[in-house]
Order: sequence, then structure tokens, then C-alpha cells
Amino acid sequence: MEMIKISEANKIFSHREEASHKGDYGKLLLIAGSIGMTGASVLAARSAYVSGVGLVTCAVKERLFPILQISVPEAICIERKAGKMDYASYDAIVIGPGIGVQRESCTLVQEVLKSYCGPLVIDADGLNCIAKYDLYQDLLDTKAQVVITPHPGEAKTILGVNDVEDRYATAIAMAQTFRVTAILKGAGTLVASLTADGQCNVLKNSTGNPGMATAGSGDVLAGIIGATLARGFSPFDAACTGVYVHGAAGDLAAIEIGQTGMMASDIIRHIPQAIRNISNQK
Repeated sequence: MEMIKISEANKIFSHREEASHKGDYGKLLLIAGSIGMTGASVLAARSAYVSGVGLVTCAVKERLFPILQISVPEAICIERKAGKMDYASYDAIVIGPGIGVQRESCTLVQEVLKSYCGPLVIDADGLNCIAKYDLYQDLLDTKAQVVITPHPGEAKTILGVNDVEDRYATAIAMAQTFRVTAILKGAGTLVASLTADGQCNVLKNSTGNPGMATAGSGDVLAGIIGATLARGFSPFDAACTGVYVHGAAGDLAAIEIGQTGMMASDIIRHIPQAIRNISNQK
């Protein structure tokens, strides 16, 4: 199976123009976190910023603003409320990490699928909402350019199958069934996407280690991919780059502290160095 190449990640992290400003690097909306799960929004926002996005807006319940504004002072907070958010003003959206699967979350997922036309990452509870509330037709009908990021358990749920022993076939099935760029997380993460001629392109990631099997690691990945999409790259390029950088940062963390004690925040801390290594930046 063909592997993700470092050159595919390198082209995204090119030298910044001296006269550039934050608007040149994209505006990302994170619909993530909830009471008891605010960390999902924090982790995704932090990882997006260190991945180079210009501006992150976190859509959360107002009572969570203090947590976000202390934990990620660079982020903007807006109240998360269906029918009240201007999705079109963002270059990319991430929806799902830690939002829960209550009816209110379903309404938000459905609203984004119906109204947003830009790059969209659907992660974690976003995928669970699609399965629980049967939003498959909304996913098929959306004009957004969708990246989904399931782990094997979520892949089984959204495909309605009993197992995902054949990871390659599962990644292709998700890409073909839902017409999305599909990331199947796990050892040797796979990225699958349909080509213009209807074939399926599948690449395997070579970075990462078992220490990354820890709470919040997926939120970090969602933030990296969202940042890359907001900077204007295609869903397939952003997905491949996201999983490569995510794994490379995890490998650096493992070298420093070992796999056993690694946390998601350790992965975030090593993202800038991973990007420097990939792009040969000074």
C-alpha cells in the first residue's frame, strides 16, 4: 500500500510572506466541547493554532467561556446556538469533538450539513449524531467538502457493520458510501478519497506510536486538519498532512517522555517541531 510522503505534508507548510497577516492563514470555527467535555474544545483549538491557522473561533455554551478564554486566550468565543451562527464567514469548520449526542447537537450537525458549503471536519460525536439520528441523507446531500475521522468503533457504527477487520476495505467503503474523505484512525491510519474518475485513492500513514492511544488525541488531530483546511488546501491533502503531522508530533513526544506517560497535550506541544522538521523551517 502506498504511504503518505513527507513531500505531501511539506507543501502545506511553506515559508510565510513577510507582509502577511492572520487573515491570510484562515478562519476556523470549532463546534466542540460541552459541560464536562470542555477539554475537547481546548485541545482542538490549541492544536489548530500551533498548526498555523490565523484565527480560531470556539462555539460553546456561554458558561464555558471562562474556561476557553483562560486555557486558549488566543481564541474567540461565541455562544453555540442553532440558527444564530454565520457559518459562511469561516474558511473551515470542525464539528463534533465532545459535543454529546443530545437532540441539540443533532440539530447543529444537521444545520451545518445543510447550510455550509466549505471544508468541514466531522469528528467523534458529530459522527455519532449522524448515526443516532439518521442524518445520512443530509451527509450525502451536503455541499460541504467533508472529512470524517472515525476510529474503528465509530466506523462500524456509521457503516452499520459488525467488524472492521479489513481496514483497507473499510476506509474505501466509507469514502465511497458517503462521498467524503475518510480517515480511519488507528495503527497505520488510512486516508481514503474518491478521485475524479470515480476510483478511490488510499494512503497509509507511517508516523505515530501506541502512546498516542490516549484521551484527547483525536481532538488534537481534528484541530490540525481543520487548520490545514482553513488555509485553503484540499480535503485529501489536509487529511494526509494532518495524520502525518499528528503522528510525527507523537513520535517526538515519545522520544522525550516515553509512550506510557504521553498525554494529548504532549502531542500538541511537539506539533511546532514536527512541522519544522517536515518543512525545514528555521
